[in-house]
Amino acid sequence: MEHMAASYFQELFTKDPTLARDVMLDMITPKVIVAMNESLLASYSEKEISDALFQIGPLKAPGPDGFPARFYQRNWGELKGEIVKAVQQFFVTVLMPEGVNDTSIVLIPKVQHPSSLKDFLPISLSNVIYKIVSKCMVNHLRPLLTELISENQSAFIPGRLISDNSIIAFECLHHIQTSAGGNNFCAYKLDLSKAYDPIDWVFLARALLKWGFAREWVALVMESVRSIKFAVKFNEKSPEQFSPSRGLRQGDPLSPFLFLFVADAQFSLLHGVVQEKDLEAVKICPGAPAISHLLFADDSVLFFWAS
Repeated sequence: MEHMAASYFQELFTKDPTLARDVMLDMITPKVIVAMNESLLASYSEKEISDALFQIGPLKAPGPDGFPARFYQRNWGELKGEIVKAVQQFFVTVLMPEGVNDTSIVLIPKVQHPSSLKDFLPISLSNVIYKIVSKCMVNHLRPLLTELISENQSAFIPGRLISDNSIIAFECLHHIQTSAGGNNFCAYKLDLSKAYDPIDWVFLARALLKWGFAREWVALVMESVRSIKFAVKFNEKSPEQFSPSRGLRQGDPLSPFLFLFVADAQFSLLHGVVQEKDLEAVKICPGAPAISHLLFADDSVLFFWAS
């Protein structure tokens, strides 16, 4: 069973060479300005690295090295010199030290009686040192998201709430149900299965560059993603490691924010067809914005004229 689980996830995280997404890249509008790149590439102080460590839940499940964040937090006075040096060195050399990005995959049942590996949610357990690196990058990126990610997305964005999109979705559905021409409109809910796992790394890198992110920052992101070595933990046993060629990790602090850019690029196609009048979005009243889709992290609701 351990080898079956390892083979399943090795195949899941292996790139599909048939993907072609140039159309999506063409729809991305560059939004990152020079000041944003300067902020992202600014050096990390000892305080920022310390803050990143103490933002990690002290008793969250540890990675392959077996040390929870609490160990580092309680012994920060003795450990900070080496950890700060290691983290700062990564941001200078863009090389992840061997073993830092080793990751255990644990399987959480999604149903009461799982009958196949598809019934499990893979959660990645990373080492705390890597999480510090990831948190540092997130702390520089998060304040910029409001200006970079479209208003259709409400998850993980400072100043936005998922409940905002829930209210808008309710109002759109109410309009469809009560208006005279409501029968001609359609609401369609999409639930992406294993949304993080099939993310194509080449597309991710090209999309970030198209947004206008500096090549140096994209290189840091891709080194964090590509240097992973997985081992599936099954019944307390971990078979041999494997290196993935696609996907983002559930449990990596950086993953939700990278997924926002991928999802925004994918749904930019909808913006295009609405602008070309090939798809008519919902307007609940004169002067209201046209709503073609709403995003809730990896879930989405589409609204369009059923022609």
